[in-house]
Amino acid sequence: DMARRIKEERSANNFSGNYWAVRYGRWLTNRNFEINQSWGLPIENGQYRTENFYNVNRSQLSLTYGLQRRFFRFGLIDMSVNLNYRGRNLVRQQIEFPNGDTRVIPNQRPDLEALKVSYQTENQEGLWFIDTKLQFGMALADFKKRNKTSLCDVLQCYENQSQMWKIGWPGLSLGLRTQNLAGFIGYEQKLLHSPFSLNGYAVYRLNNQVNKNAFLSDINTNMLLRGESSSFLFNYDVSLQARYYFLMQRRIKQGKSGNHLSGFYAGTNARVGGSNYIFKATFPNQNIHSEVAKSGFLGVAPMIGFQQKLFKHGVIDVGYTFYRSTGRTHDLRNQLFVSDFTIRTSFAF
Repeated sequence: DMARRIKEERSANNFSGNYWAVRYGRWLTNRNFEINQSWGLPIENGQYRTENFYNVNRSQLSLTYGLQRRFFRFGLIDMSVNLNYRGRNLVRQQIEFPNGDTRVIPNQRPDLEALKVSYQTENQEGLWFIDTKLQFGMALADFKKRNKTSLCDVLQCYENQSQMWKIGWPGLSLGLRTQNLAGFIGYEQKLLHSPFSLNGYAVYRLNNQVNKNAFLSDINTNMLLRGESSSFLFNYDVSLQARYYFLMQRRIKQGKSGNHLSGFYAGTNARVGGSNYIFKATFPNQNIHSEVAKSGFLGVAPMIGFQQKLFKHGVIDVGYTFYRSTGRTHDLRNQLFVSDFTIRTSFAF
């Protein structure tokens, strides 16, 4: 829509706007997983494992709808939604030891040069999925001098604002066998007309995956069995912050700012979070394997940060917290020292 926007004098010829794109890429990683002394060899039941399987991405074709925006002279932000097709290979690695001796000898490493390694590649069914991307960067495009953009046109300097919803651009990947969703939602409320506010964030991540090529070592035959597995992971992190924008009153008196929710702040950050993980696997002539794991943490500490409104519906929030929290994994409790530095860019309403 660039030509129309230029005609309506709402845009310049500057690579800012909504776009369609086709993207193709190939993975340049080594198809053969070479044995490396520093990695070591897989060991099971006192024997070196002679057969291994690896899933390898081959190529990806994407159809993209995106929004690219320039801000100031060198700033760039690019948000996109993509329909992807990913080609994959299954690589089977077979290792042959001299004289067939696969025993693990303590304090003695096998001679890697004496091993014979062969690979077989099997094409897997391709994956269709939809995902989102968010990219920031510098746009090194036109170095000619031009009329300066008003700083306050971007930063909304004189806006008066008492409350704000903050919704992060979601990290999304939806396929038939894998589904990922990550993001956050926040809300901030100013206390009357003071420089104090209450701010809350709820951060989430969900991952659900079905693997048609899961492998299990059979203790009796020392061979790998192929089966299916499924896993589900849910992470959450909820924080409540009391903020004090300590430069706001001075900037208002100087006529440089409105009574809004932008600027440097200090305060207290209380956080609670955790994760739930469920794993199940089914193999021929084997019992169903399952695993459930839970963990959590709780912490309160001082924090410092900077928040700035961008354009009409954008905000960036940078914060730093260092604290000792109480963690819990299964039936174990421990003290965790957490250094938390976050950069959150979101839509503001």
